[in-house]
Amino acid sequence: MKIEDLSKLKIDIQTKDDTSFLELAIFFDKPEFLQMLPQFRKDYGIDPLIKSDKFYDKIDELASKTVKIKGS
Repeated sequence: MKIEDLSKLKIDIQTKDDTSFLELAIFFDKPEFLQMLPQFRKDYGIDPLIKSDKFYDKIDELASKTVKIKGS
């Protein structure tokens, strides 16, 4: 894969907390997660890129589709 192709796969982690950034970066870099991405995109209907101004609308839409579990 060329570097230009890899830049399209970049995940921008926007957090001010270094610990959260590190944990997410480690998770996102796992081969298992990267292999599941195409299925996640298909399952949640996010194959096309989401424009930044529509991001929160899409998150709300996805949240309404998921089951909420209350922990004890």
